[in-house]
Amino acid sequence: MGDLNAAAIAGVASRGYQRGAGSGPWDQYVIPTSDKLVSYDGRGVGNVVPGRAAVRQVLGSLHNAAGSAVLVSVTGVKVDVLWLQAALAIGIQTPVIRLARFSGAPTGGTAVAKGSQDTALASSASVICTSDASADGTLSGTAMAVTTVANLAQVWAPRFVQATTTAGNSAVAELVDVAAFLESSDAQVVLRPGEGLAVVLDLAVVTTGNPSTARWLCTMDWLEYTRP
Repeated sequence: MGDLNAAAIAGVASRGYQRGAGSGPWDQYVIPTSDKLVSYDGRGVGNVVPGRAAVRQVLGSLHNAAGSAVLVSVTGVKVDVLWLQAALAIGIQTPVIRLARFSGAPTGGTAVAKGSQDTALASSASVICTSDASADGTLSGTAMAVTTVANLAQVWAPRFVQATTTAGNSAVAELVDVAAFLESSDAQVVLRPGEGLAVVLDLAVVTTGNPSTARWLCTMDWLEYTRP
């Protein structure tokens, strides 16, 4: 490596090096930097949420409040369900599990304690994780509600149906182990101040499509960061 270039030579103002024995072209140093200064690595694990026996239910959300000093990158969302009721009749539609971006603050629900994956980091008070259960198996006193602006992903919830045949009744299960969203590192969702991401159970047949005996789990992973 040649000497540092202290003068502007061939467009390199400073901090370059010259190839060869002092007679080659000048190259500029490249100093890599991160475009994210991570301040928190968090996970929100909600309580066990009963179904609301309704067409629509907001299962959980992550919100970055207006005026927040951090950006939020949601890195993973997982949803699971345990059906405890008898088999459904064919034609009863279970919910579509949707990952939805929303604007404004959510209402209702119960705040979830944020779990740090690195205890040396501290979460911003502007980042709030919410669940539709106040305790395991107990719905929040007020149902969660959000103003959805876009659906980013969706999958059908599993179903357990009963078919009647000439030989009698037979039960058929359509299983989904865990609905996982944003598993790819390229699929992260950024929440700027005033934005949120929610898991919404949508389009269920009322009462029977998402019965009160259903038990839902929702987990969200995220990073909080600033720009250097």
